[in-house]
Amino acid sequence: MTLTPSNGDPPGLIGWTEGWVRSRRGAGHIRRGQPCQDATLLRRLQLSDGEPLLLLALADGHGGLGYSHSDVGSTLACQVASDVVAASLATLPAGAAARGGTLLPLRRWLAETLPVKLHQRWLAAVERHWRTLADARSEEHTSELQSHSDL
Repeated sequence: MTLTPSNGDPPGLIGWTEGWVRSRRGAGHIRRGQPCQDATLLRRLQLSDGEPLLLLALADGHGGLGYSHSDVGSTLACQVASDVVAASLATLPAGAAARGGTLLPLRRWLAETLPVKLHQRWLAAVERHWRTLADARSEEHTSELQSHSDL
């Protein structure tokens, strides 16, 4: 039996054709002047057989006073997850191929490959972010030194 949604979307998308995501800053964050440290991302992708895929990524920031860049880290986590999944879609079993065969390769990818890739790429993205901050601070410091030497 195949269910067909009333809006004409493919059967695999029943209830998932539209979506929105939202994060809210908590009362404690508002009182302390901190940003929302959570991130969400909703992205429409296509499986290798052309079937649509709606990807929802969400990351909960560290929270707490000692984590001044948790908002950046959680945003990077969602972006990295989206990029890793999008890049991997061509190699994953999809649609009819997955239904007619075994889901073992997909399960293995989800359990073993995906977490490792996410972790490695997130760490690299965080490192790039820190380098950008360090470069900006270095340029700022150099400018201050130059302005003092002109006195």
